[in-house]
Amino acid sequence: MSDESKTKKQLIAELQALRQKINELEALVEIRHAKVEERLETAREYAQAIIDSSNDMIISVDNARRIVEFNRAAEKNFGYKKEEVLGKHVSMLYKDPEDGNMKSKKIRDSGKMVSEITNIRKDGTTFPAFLSATILKNAEGEEIGVMGISRDTTDRKRAEEERLKRERLEGVLELAGAACHELNQPMQSISLNTELQISKAADDEQFLKKLQTIERQIARMSEITGKLRKITKYETREYIGGIKIIDIDKSSQ
Repeated sequence: MSDESKTKKQLIAELQALRQKINELEALVEIRHAKVEERLETAREYAQAIIDSSNDMIISVDNARRIVEFNRAAEKNFGYKKEEVLGKHVSMLYKDPEDGNMKSKKIRDSGKMVSEITNIRKDGTTFPAFLSATILKNAEGEEIGVMGISRDTTDRKRAEEERLKRERLEGVLELAGAACHELNQPMQSISLNTELQISKAADDEQFLKKLQTIERQIARMSEITGKLRKITKYETREYIGGIKIIDIDKSSQ
């Protein structure tokens, strides 16, 4: 066999060996790529699990304000399934869409926002929420959307209203107690003097009628102070000029 033919055989062998190395390297790259993809998928699943396990509503939108994330807490509060809202404009979640537009502008202008809003559920009912929103950016620093984290504040507002109601009731009870105490002595004095005058006015019919009217009014005042002592809740009624006053009858039942 000539030196030339040996050289060709050697070249072919070297090329085959090189091809084998390339194949091995490609297989190694594919394995590493698959591992990277697997790790990325694991990281995505972990991040999604965190989002879905949050008690707060987490909703993200793109630059066109189309919904791209809607976690389980949001599903529970709004009554929508995630699939029903993905790609929809986020204004569908606001009681007043114009309020949503204003909040969006504020976020774009300042990069973040904290505010109270009123949301609307799938069934048309509304609820108050406390919203914290911020701009989302990609690795290059470009704005890609907005993420909002919010919580239904219905229970908190109800608790606050109950607290204020208790404070008002305490004020009413203190005032009622003071009024009863201060009125009791003059009422007794008026009542005794009226009875005395009635016993002396048997022959004066007109004067007697006036005294009896006073007596009835004293009895009515006594009835009112009795109700004041029995107040257990805070109830109001409309009064002259559009103001509200304590409804003594309902509050003492």
